[in-house]
Amino acid sequence: MTGPLIHLEPLTTEGQRIVSTWLPDERAMLQWAGPTFRHPLNEDQWRDHLAPGLRTPPLLLAYEGRDMESGRMMAYGEIAQINYQAPSAVLCRLMVDPGSRGRGLGLALVEALAHKGFGELGFHRLELRVYDFNQAAIRCYERAGFVKEGRLRETTRFGTEYWDAWVMSRLATEEPEKNG
Repeated sequence: MTGPLIHLEPLTTEGQRIVSTWLPDERAMLQWAGPTFRHPLNEDQWRDHLAPGLRTPPLLLAYEGRDMESGRMMAYGEIAQINYQAPSAVLCRLMVDPGSRGRGLGLALVEALAHKGFGELGFHRLELRVYDFNQAAIRCYERAGFVKEGRLRETTRFGTEYWDAWVMSRLATEEPEKNG
């Protein structure tokens, strides 16, 4: 892996507060967290959202991505919609501290989540969705070995805009790009 290393730890209440500061308005909330949350993000929304993670076995795993050197929370991501029979899951709400973007932390986060999903949890398939205008994220996911499967047209509405999304996936048997 190139770039900074991320260590995953279970999301804490302090981590919830930090993530909430990364989503300063409704557009950022929709782009990075999807339609699950409403701005401003509060404790009640977090509690309801994280409830599937309390089941046995959990259907959602939420992680803080901490910088290996400083220990500072730099990223957040989830392994959600866990299907233990398939076995598969969806990576979602993949976020990097806005002041730290462009340093490879997104790739480190996705690689750490993929390692957890494929290695520790034994999933065969991981999937994610990304809005088509987020070219930096698409490049990041491609570098982490995810491939575009299809475009979902006008899936999300923001004001008068409609946003398209790509479905991307990676299988446990596939390796990410090692160049670039």
